[in-house]
Amino acid sequence: MDVKANKHHIKQAVKKLC
Repeated sequence: MDVKANKHHIKQAVKKLC
């Protein structure tokens, strides 16, 4: 798994949660 991709995924997840 790509670390950059993982971070991007987490960022999107946080955006959806907020």
